[in-house]
Amino acid sequence: MTLVIVLGMLGVLSLVCSANDAYIGFSGGAAKLMDDHPSISMTDEHVRVDIFKDSYTVRASFNFSNDGKETRVSVGFPVRGSKPQAILKFNTWVDGKKVTTENSPLDPKPDDEGNYSYWKIKSVVFPAKINISSIVEFSAPLGDSSIGHHFVDYVYGTGKSWRGSIARAVFDFRFNEENRIDRASYGIYNSTYVFSIAHRAKGQIVYEVKDLEPTSEWDSIHFSFCPSEPDWNQERRRCHEWLDRAERYREDLGDLRELSLGDLRILRNMVFARRGKVFKDPELQKLFEATSWYKPNEANDPENISVDEKNLVERLSKQEALIRSAAPYQE
Repeated sequence: MTLVIVLGMLGVLSLVCSANDAYIGFSGGAAKLMDDHPSISMTDEHVRVDIFKDSYTVRASFNFSNDGKETRVSVGFPVRGSKPQAILKFNTWVDGKKVTTENSPLDPKPDDEGNYSYWKIKSVVFPAKINISSIVEFSAPLGDSSIGHHFVDYVYGTGKSWRGSIARAVFDFRFNEENRIDRASYGIYNSTYVFSIAHRAKGQIVYEVKDLEPTSEWDSIHFSFCPSEPDWNQERRRCHEWLDRAERYREDLGDLRELSLGDLRILRNMVFARRGKVFKDPELQKLFEATSWYKPNEANDPENISVDEKNLVERLSKQEALIRSAAPYQE
């Protein structure tokens, strides 16, 4: 499949599809302190998202500190979706002990956009001067946009309810990245924070941000991707866009780690397609034949490329090799 990313413990972002696209989906997210408290802070969070064919699973770990007296507070986890009960399963633990939650409100009503929002709330005791940990695990169906993309939303903005900033937040996305033509790009959009890529391996991209202090309760991450069966009319447009970028060799192509292995392969072979190379791989041949600029010519020497073109091919090949050889990220 083809993938792109949006981050948020209840927020949304996407480089592949617009945030205004109509969609059918679900958002879950980070722990929220339901009432302000002066002494409890979230020190760090680690969010792992495993993406499958029709659904995804989130396992989020949080560490908290209480600099004041022992206190009991309500902690909520956001649920927002186009259906009242879109979540497939939900479990949460405090210091290794499984705890129960209650939904609030019990009977959510749709908002003006047709989305249902509610909270899964648990009661937690924070001992004085002691750190505690909490884990949340939930599964939900993949979202569908009006332009045919699937996506995952995760809201991180609820973290703004805790005292101070979150010292470190890690978002670890894992997916099936086969060695095939997966037309996808990965990336995060956020108007306030830079989500730096901490690690990139085959089927994994990890973002990290320090001193995270969300500005909105619904700040989120949006991870979007195309189905494995592409629309070739759409691919024709995308090839034109990529060709334009590839021809501007002196301009920055962006962070190559945000490109899928399929994207890197297409861009690398596009250099030779411009010279009329006929490809043995039927998928590549079909892809370039769908463009208006591809003129197959077996008499041409496709290896006769310029220095700039050779440099581009070398960059793309190197990045492909780095992704394939990198070990999975471990927290």
